[in-house]
Amino acid sequence: MNRIRAIAAVVGVAATLALSAGPAQASAQSTSGYIHGSDVIVGSCKAWMNERGSGSSYETQGLVQSWGDYCRMELARSDDGGSTWHPVSNPYWVRNQAKETGFHWDPPGHLTEVCLYDAVTRVGACSNSY
Repeated sequence: MNRIRAIAAVVGVAATLALSAGPAQASAQSTSGYIHGSDVIVGSCKAWMNERGSGSSYETQGLVQSWGDYCRMELARSDDGGSTWHPVSNPYWVRNQAKETGFHWDPPGHLTEVCLYDAVTRVGACSNSY
């Protein structure tokens, strides 16, 4: 029993030292993954965006999922604060499947959104812009 207590004490001290040292600091803050609030849903279609990057160098990706309807998705960018938009990805058509664009450069000061069209309901919408 004393041997188990001694091992537990050593493990406890090692864990305390590791936690007190804190995480290693990265040279630049990086981010990767889902952009919260970028979802857009039309009929049985859903699209959203992911991002990756750090500092002033970011890339954005569009994703689409269909649960029955024919859906079209594309990534769009505005260079003038949202007055006009132009596609930065090819359109992606899906039915009962998911697809994603590649990652596209997202320059500082520009806005990006993902646009979705449900060919069955004939309704389209775009996400919030980021």
